[in-house]
Amino acid sequence: MAFDLVSHFASYGAYHNNKTNKIIHIIFVPMIVWSLIILLRLIPFESLLSFPVSDEKDGFEFHWGAVVLAMLLLYYYALDFGVGLVATAKYGMLYYAANLVYNHMGSTSATRLAIAVQILSWTFQFIGHGVFEGRRPALFDNIFQTLVAPFFVTLEIMFLLGYKPKLRRQCENKIEAFLKQVNLNKKAK
Repeated sequence: MAFDLVSHFASYGAYHNNKTNKIIHIIFVPMIVWSLIILLRLIPFESLLSFPVSDEKDGFEFHWGAVVLAMLLLYYYALDFGVGLVATAKYGMLYYAANLVYNHMGSTSATRLAIAVQILSWTFQFIGHGVFEGRRPALFDNIFQTLVAPFFVTLEIMFLLGYKPKLRRQCENKIEAFLKQVNLNKKAK
C-alpha cells in the first residue's frame, strides 16, 4: 500500500472532489510549500552548498527546506516517476524563488511574509473544504495527507493535460466508490 498511487490518490481525491476546492488547492498548496521553505531557513543548518548566481545575494543556498523537499520528492518519484519529474521542476523553482525572496527581503520581512502566506493559504483551503467540498480536510483524518498534497495537485494538473488517462480513470473510479461508501455510512447513522 505504501506506493499504491491509485489508493493514495483516491484517499486524497475523496476529500478534494469539488472543482472549486481543487482550484483552491492547486493555487494555495504551492504557496504553502513556498512559504514553508522560507520558514525552514530559520532552523540553523551548516551551509553545505552555495551556488551564487550573481554578485548580489541571489545564491541558491542549501538549508532544511532542501532536505525536506528532497525527501518528499524521493517519495513522489516512488509513486510516479513522471509526476516526480514535474514536481521536481515545479517545487525546485519555488525553492529558488523562496531563497531569492529571503535574500532580498531579509530574514524578518521574509518570515513575516511567509507567515502571512501560510495563514492566507490555510484559510482558503479550510474555506474550500467547509464551503465548497462540504467535508472536513483530509489532514484531520490523516496528517500524512499534508505531505502528499503537493504531489497530488501536480498530478491533478497533469491529468487535466492528458497525462495517463487510464490511471486517471482508475483513480476516479476508486474515488467514486469511496464516496459512495462514505455516503452509505452517513445514511446508516
